[in-house]
Amino acid sequence: MIWLGALFSFFAVLAWVISTLVVSKGIKELKEAYGTFFNRVKDYSIKIEIIFTYLGITLLTGTILLSLTMVPLLIQYDFIFSGYLILAGIFSFSAGTGLYYFCTLIYRKAEIASQFSRIGPFFSIILGVYIFGEIFNVFDLVSLILLGIGITLFFIFTWRGKFGFIGFFLGILTSLSWTSGGIFMNIAFLTTPSNQFKPLAYTLISLFFGFLSLLLFNLIFMLKNRKKKKNEGIKFHIFKVKKSVAKYFVIHGVLSTSIGFTFNFFGIFYLGVSGAAFIMSLWPILSLLVGYLLFSSSPDYLRYKKHIKWLFLIAIILLCASIISIF
Repeated sequence: MIWLGALFSFFAVLAWVISTLVVSKGIKELKEAYGTFFNRVKDYSIKIEIIFTYLGITLLTGTILLSLTMVPLLIQYDFIFSGYLILAGIFSFSAGTGLYYFCTLIYRKAEIASQFSRIGPFFSIILGVYIFGEIFNVFDLVSLILLGIGITLFFIFTWRGKFGFIGFFLGILTSLSWTSGGIFMNIAFLTTPSNQFKPLAYTLISLFFGFLSLLLFNLIFMLKNRKKKKNEGIKFHIFKVKKSVAKYFVIHGVLSTSIGFTFNFFGIFYLGVSGAAFIMSLWPILSLLVGYLLFSSSPDYLRYKKHIKWLFLIAIILLCASIISIF
């Protein structure tokens, strides 16, 4: 059923491409809705609290939708819990997606921020060789060379585009977080008995712990910011969100967290990890291409007009590095 696996993977890519455009719109609306906070308040902790609140909407939406389909399976099948799922949830969903939102805020487009996901093989190869004792081969060497070129060009692109280097480092941390989450998820798979529904069940469990960790982080920032918000006259709290902004993060939770991950794991079931990874590696560059074709005349994309060719070159290099690392 190779064709069915390819179809599932294709729909996962489609869901993630659309969700990337939704994130761009959501972050733009968030920044406009809370413009006074982001422009007037210099303290980043209040901005973190705001973004974490809307990230919570994304993760909660994904958790609820996956629960509707997975809870019956969790009851019917005996899944062995792994503590690595807690770490997978924190790094993949809470820290990783949170950093992705902040990176989008700085680069203005999630299509740009999503390119950092292709840097993941750099960390995977290094961690695999030095921590897990994997064999370093010629494909790894070629992939690292291409990744080095891509990262360097992205650094130059950030510098020449005057986006601020904090966005670049947030992107690197985003990639590291997602890679770490994937590693912990793989360890959970390898250390527990096999089951065809385990990828879906473990995604739900890790997503749940990612959501719980985010609530904890948000509680810390709420307590920390309570006095600051009072002094600044800010009345924002997690139970007072703007529906016009929240809808984009609900959609992101549906498309990316629920549909995207579900279809991706079904693609893995029919194609295997390498086959599905080959197709899934296309979503960042497709997001950039679709976003540019649809919104090339928008103010945000006009800012990239002088650098768009370099940006596509970077995306192609990082894509090639990702594909080579699969072999």
